[in-house]
Amino acid sequence: MRLTYVHIKNMFSIEDAKLDFNDSGMVLLDGWNYDLNSSNGAGKTSCFNAVTYAIWDKVPRKVTKTELVRRGCNKSSVKVGFYIGDNLFEVERCRPTKVLYWKNKEKVNLSQEEFEKLVDISYTQFLICAYSAQTNGKKFLLLNDNEKKDFLLQVLQLNKFNDMKLFIDTKIKDIIKAQDDLEKKKISIESKHEAYKEQLSTLVNIDKVIATQENLLQEQQEQLSKLIMPQDENFEETIQKLRDRRSMLMGAIDNRTRYTETIETLKLQIRSLDTPSLSCPECGASIHMDGKNAHTTKEYSKQIEQFNSSIQHKICQLTDKINAIPNNVEEQIEKINTAITKVTQNKVRFQNRLQEFTTCKENIQNLIARINVRIDTLKMRKAQHDALISKISQLDNQLATIDKQMTKISAALEAYQAARTVVMPTGAPAYILDTAVDIFNSKMGEYLSSVWPSATYQLKTFKETKAGEIRAKMADYLIIDGEERSIGSLSGGEMRCLMVLADLAIMFTAASISGIEINPLILDEPFEALDAANREKMLNLISSLAGNREVWVIDHMGESKAVFTKVVRVEKRSGISSVVI
Repeated sequence: MRLTYVHIKNMFSIEDAKLDFNDSGMVLLDGWNYDLNSSNGAGKTSCFNAVTYAIWDKVPRKVTKTELVRRGCNKSSVKVGFYIGDNLFEVERCRPTKVLYWKNKEKVNLSQEEFEKLVDISYTQFLICAYSAQTNGKKFLLLNDNEKKDFLLQVLQLNKFNDMKLFIDTKIKDIIKAQDDLEKKKISIESKHEAYKEQLSTLVNIDKVIATQENLLQEQQEQLSKLIMPQDENFEETIQKLRDRRSMLMGAIDNRTRYTETIETLKLQIRSLDTPSLSCPECGASIHMDGKNAHTTKEYSKQIEQFNSSIQHKICQLTDKINAIPNNVEEQIEKINTAITKVTQNKVRFQNRLQEFTTCKENIQNLIARINVRIDTLKMRKAQHDALISKISQLDNQLATIDKQMTKISAALEAYQAARTVVMPTGAPAYILDTAVDIFNSKMGEYLSSVWPSATYQLKTFKETKAGEIRAKMADYLIIDGEERSIGSLSGGEMRCLMVLADLAIMFTAASISGIEINPLILDEPFEALDAANREKMLNLISSLAGNREVWVIDHMGESKAVFTKVVRVEKRSGISSVVI
């Protein structure tokens, strides 16, 4: 990967800045924060954080998405151009949400995952192989033994061998499963073959059995046709009519009784009118009371005559109604009750006959249904019999095909098993990893001899336990002034020196083994915590690397600007960073 430019707008504290990258040379990126009157916080590291954000949507330091946008702005963007081989890729990532991709100046529609596959360099590989960050973070030297191994496998792309092994293991598993499936299939076919032969013997004289069942079916159908369903004589309607007639007659009896009682009441009223109740005190005449009024006998006799005439008329009307009711109404009701009982009995006898008819019909129909099922089953078995001979022949052909497939699969299994031995961790990956470790150790020795002659560092792919056992495990050995030291016991300057050298050795190793070479090389404050003598040694070493690639050093080295081919300065005023070249 060869970066060509980065153009930043309103990201972090940077308002608008563009950096161009060359194929070689030493570039110093220093800066000054006029707001704090300090070299810290000017925005130097932000220039390269913007590069990783544009390409991988990640930054080495922990910030939120909103913090990426310069304070006071509502949107930002960063555009990066870089070559992968002969192809120019460009990506512009904007906030809030927008990403654009180009390939050889033509816009392409890609997802982030598809774009990273084209780049073929992961975010982690970039940080280790090109960007020696200011913080310790995921520094190779600080990784534990397992993490060192996993990191080398990733940087050297040896995980592809693991992918191949997984692929081959899957293929072998599939082949073994296919063998098992074929074997099971063969056993199943042979079992069917024997079963078909047995079925042939059970289907003898099936035509005769079908004919017998069809004759029985015809007999039952004739018997069913002879059944006569009892006729319903409208029993319910007849009974209802009789009940209605009985209710009418009983009503007539009630009316006759009521009329008779009314007549008696009217007669009592007539008799009560004939008796005087009082005598007049003056003349001695009878006085009759009509409510609150008193009447003489003459007046009252006239009223009695009128009232009596009215009552007699009512009695005549009621008598006519009574005479209109038949004298034998009770006898008629009794006859109706007898008729109802007889019709009800006839209804019960009809229902019994209907139930017998229904039961008989259902039994015959069920028998016919069972016979039809048996006939259908027998016909199906006859059709199966006709196909059995053909099926047995087909099974013979299938068995022959399976034998050929098993021979072919066995040959493929042998080939994959041979390939598996190559991609096993103890095969090609182990050889490449050992070679990479040798290159790394050689380069570390070379760098240490020029910067820290009293120190030696070796990375080994095995570790010896206290019991003297050798285990396949990454382990590092650091010797300073003839004494073995742990990484954690180093001072700040010693730790920084060793980490920078390890980063450089990893970069060289990756380029030698996997061809992962990234330009420019970015060193963020590589001289931090180093004394003047060691700073000069480290600067000489870095200068020797700038012959075939560009090296950017982010630092505060005003006194050493002469050794750099270009100086880029970042200045921050009123919270806004700008780049001065």
